[in-house]
Amino acid sequence: METSLLFHKFAPENLTVLALVFLPFVLTYLTTLLKAVITYKIGKSGGSPPTAPYWIPWIGHAWPFILSPTRLALSVRKHFEQKVVCLKFFDVDVNMISGFDAINAVWKAKSLDSKPGVCISMERFFGASKAALQFYDADDSGIGPQPHPNSSVEEAHRIHYITHKAAKGFMTGPGLRILTNRFQALLKSQISKSGIDENWTELPDFFSFFRDMISNAAITAMCGPSLLELNPNLIQDLWEFDRYLPYLFKGYPSWLAPNAWKSRKRCLESLKTWQTFAKNNFNDSCIEADGHDRYFGAPLMRARQQYFSQMPMLNDDDVASQNIGLIWAENANSVPATIWFLLEAMRHTHLLSRVRDEAQASLCALLSGEDNFDADKLCSKPLLQSMFAETLRLRTMQFIVRSSDHEDFNCTDWTIPKGKIVAVDTYVAHTNKEIWSSGGKGHPHPVDEFWAERFLVCPSDPNSGPLKHKDQYESSEKDLESNDEGKGPKFSLGGLSGAWIPFGGGRRQCPGREFAKQEIILSVAIFCSAFDIEIMTDVEPEPDLGYYGLGGARPKRKLPFKVRRCREYVGL
Repeated sequence: METSLLFHKFAPENLTVLALVFLPFVLTYLTTLLKAVITYKIGKSGGSPPTAPYWIPWIGHAWPFILSPTRLALSVRKHFEQKVVCLKFFDVDVNMISGFDAINAVWKAKSLDSKPGVCISMERFFGASKAALQFYDADDSGIGPQPHPNSSVEEAHRIHYITHKAAKGFMTGPGLRILTNRFQALLKSQISKSGIDENWTELPDFFSFFRDMISNAAITAMCGPSLLELNPNLIQDLWEFDRYLPYLFKGYPSWLAPNAWKSRKRCLESLKTWQTFAKNNFNDSCIEADGHDRYFGAPLMRARQQYFSQMPMLNDDDVASQNIGLIWAENANSVPATIWFLLEAMRHTHLLSRVRDEAQASLCALLSGEDNFDADKLCSKPLLQSMFAETLRLRTMQFIVRSSDHEDFNCTDWTIPKGKIVAVDTYVAHTNKEIWSSGGKGHPHPVDEFWAERFLVCPSDPNSGPLKHKDQYESSEKDLESNDEGKGPKFSLGGLSGAWIPFGGGRRQCPGREFAKQEIILSVAIFCSAFDIEIMTDVEPEPDLGYYGLGGARPKRKLPFKVRRCREYVGL
């Protein structure tokens, strides 16, 4: 009886039905595979890049992306590393760029800007209206001071150029120093309010403890105290929103990811409440000596409010979407990076003592309450810079997206038509074994492991420095930064423009990168000086790959720890 049923299950007519069901998928894969091979082998130089093979007609790579962006990205890396390849998401083509020369070509291309990344994030992540999305998409003026000659966008409506210019202008030079000084004072205040004394205190989660202190200081430094005074739950809502962001990244509707949509709504309502309060209460007399005010915060936020008021296509909801986007961007990468950096220092006693030694001289003025604290001096220390760079190399997993509205883009042997998306995977570049040094034979340091000294160049050690082949990529003396005495190892990013790319590259690099560096290094220096910390688990911390493509990786699981104030710095 069982044999009869088994025979019926695999009867020829049933096998035929199965074959007919799967035949379209098999044929699609074989056809796309053959096209890709032919294009790579005999394709004409200057043609469109080959498309990676896929199984499902029209849907293409969208289904694998929904299942796991990480698995799709790593599959592309395995089969197409050092190549340019196109992925199809329904009717949208995304050209993945890898390889040192190809990435540098992206950075050097004047025609490419980050408009598609802005439009995607404002639509999927931050809930912009359809009218606002049309406004963002219509701006084809480029990011240069002069609009593209084929663009007819009004000067006041060049939103991509205006927002980038404002962020860059207010987060460099004097504006950077003021913002950093505000941040460090607020972080000191958070430490004093933490409730941690000279006795050991056990806590369940390393990440959330330091995350909330950094976020509070960063948000208040940028937006003034009124935002969190009016919305005391905003930090928790922001990180809950961040927790569910991968679902929005994949395009999940509200009924499939209700918590993601609810947490975003709470964040947007908080921003609208603050915007209305700030507009109703601010006047020029509120501006303090350093240019900040308690309602809008940094001059950048006041400038953005003024710019948006000249854009009638943006309503209050859209401005809230813009502002929550800025606040998320300010925290979502730098906060996890700070915590990974701190975790590496605390896990290794020899590193912790060296970090404290480098930080001590610069922090003396800060710890004693003097006004002459020099963040630039602190952030020029070789080991601190190397650990900063190594943390971003290993823990940044971001898709950097570009496109050109008016010209085709020539990338090595391929031509990508205008309007098509170009994407660079930072993690692929950051772990390229053809470029990155893995140390000497006696002391190997694989590219997928943290090595605090990876970016330090020692004249007496030919195996030192970040590059595998020292003469393969151009560099100069300006890429080397020595310690204060001019002796010992030097920090170097020389020759890494197509390899170390946590902030992107070219004209459209992250405009807040200098503040991010100071925020991260300063936070680690202060925390290492203020606290003794012991991790209470032997489990190796891992990144949560669910955030792959979104920027800084978060820890996969909670890390229990115990903490106490350092006796030397109890007055901090």
